[in-house]
Amino acid sequence: MVAEIDWFGPLAFEAGLAALTILLLFGVWWLLKRLPMPEPRRFPPPWSIEEQAACFTVRDPDFASYFLLF
Repeated sequence: MVAEIDWFGPLAFEAGLAALTILLLFGVWWLLKRLPMPEPRRFPPPWSIEEQAACFTVRDPDFASYFLLF
């Protein structure tokens, strides 16, 4: 059994609105896809890495230890 579409029924407005929303979202996606990618941020490292016998230690400029990698 094939359901018939009632083009002028109570759900016609909602279906049209949904279709327009999909087209709008696709258009926004299509435009954003063509924008140039921003350059990656390159921040100078304000930290230092010390190699120890069993691990690496990451320290900030005030020499506070933030990370130990074993």
